[in-house]
Amino acid sequence: MKNKSLRPYQKQAIKDLSKGWLKHKRQILALTTGSGKTHTFVTMAKMALDRGKTVLILTHRTELFKQTHESFSLVGVVPKIINADSKEPNSMNGIFVVMVETLMRREHLVQSLKPDLIIIDEAHYGNFTKVIEAFPDAYILGVTATPIGKHFYKYYTNIVQTIDTPDLIQQNFLVPYKAYQMVDDFSGLRKGASGDFSEKSQYDFFNKEKLYDGVIEQWKQRSNNKKTIVFNCNIKHSNETAEAFMKAGIKSYSVTSKTSISDREKYLNDFENGDCMVMNNATILTAGYNFPPIECIILNRATDSLALYLQMIGRGSRTYPGKDNFICLDFGGNHSRHGLWSQPREWKLSAPKRKKKGEAVVKDCPVCEAMLYGSAKICEYCGYEFPVAIVSLKSGVMEEYYEKDIPKKPLKDCDAEEIALLVKVGLLKANKAAGIMKYRGRDALSDFAYHMGYSQGWVYNRMKYGR
Repeated sequence: MKNKSLRPYQKQAIKDLSKGWLKHKRQILALTTGSGKTHTFVTMAKMALDRGKTVLILTHRTELFKQTHESFSLVGVVPKIINADSKEPNSMNGIFVVMVETLMRREHLVQSLKPDLIIIDEAHYGNFTKVIEAFPDAYILGVTATPIGKHFYKYYTNIVQTIDTPDLIQQNFLVPYKAYQMVDDFSGLRKGASGDFSEKSQYDFFNKEKLYDGVIEQWKQRSNNKKTIVFNCNIKHSNETAEAFMKAGIKSYSVTSKTSISDREKYLNDFENGDCMVMNNATILTAGYNFPPIECIILNRATDSLALYLQMIGRGSRTYPGKDNFICLDFGGNHSRHGLWSQPREWKLSAPKRKKKGEAVVKDCPVCEAMLYGSAKICEYCGYEFPVAIVSLKSGVMEEYYEKDIPKKPLKDCDAEEIALLVKVGLLKANKAAGIMKYRGRDALSDFAYHMGYSQGWVYNRMKYGR
């Protein structure tokens, strides 16, 4: 099947997966949030349907279920649905969009359905493994932006990744972001049963008046009047953050699992129509919520989960007319744990290497305060050049030089000061430098000694004895 609306990397992903089925029965498709995962796997489901195959598409959230069902209009298919409100399907053939928990509760459907292909949306969640085990003969495609989890290594044997976030930004399929991280001490946070920081320890940390005020102050300073989603640590924290915004004169709602369906629809409609600028939640809007005009993400929580971190920030990455970038305000130290959202990530079906303690993955610019790669030499936002720190060989005093000051020309064209600098930054051995300057004569060697902090006695010994 040909679909002209598919992007090149989506077409390539389908080709790679089709080839992969020859050797692998279970594969992963890794595509970044906002890159069109749903359109890609819906197209693949239609291709399978055209060959007479039965396809199950599994989701675990109502928002994803609705999004997937609606996406089939792009390929001219009306799928059958299995959820809490659906009637029994009148046929066991075709394409089914399925809520995973509903399917597993209806044991007779598990026995009756004979899927050729199962597509799992947000496959990084572990609650889909019971379905994989229930249909051992089916081909499995797990789709996710973040293939992280021990179950991947157990159930899947191939991974397809045809594009990464930096490329999507460069090709204008996603927008870049500018991140700010607020410094704090998170050593008091404790892990819960899930492996992430517990809601209780986070709430105890974040439930402080100065932190509520800090969120609002930073929002006003960095992103006033931009469509904003705030991710909080639990339901109570979400509601109280929304109240803090309201007290500050900023209309804000909170959407949680306790919010009624009618209120949720009203709040989201007001947010999308412009009546409300700030939408709070805990984890409701991490997946399946697609609203491209969002221009600010606030991480008002900490997470040790890279998957959750990328999912949250990804809500702001979609393109929209007039939107050149989006802003992330990180109050949970998450950039220090996980690096930049926009950095390259090559996913593999192997245990990820843990980052070494103390490794600086990000740093902030001292001028504009934006977050940058730890290795950045120039701020991409304001042009500030970071000095290169070097230790003086004689005094042990820390000195700073700018990258631009380090000579990039042949040694024969460098003067005594430049030769000395090359020695100090470790690009030239001291003995070789001394030999070069001695060849140029006593005055040149003396000049070199001055810039190195050497005595005239050193110059005398070099000229007379060569040491």
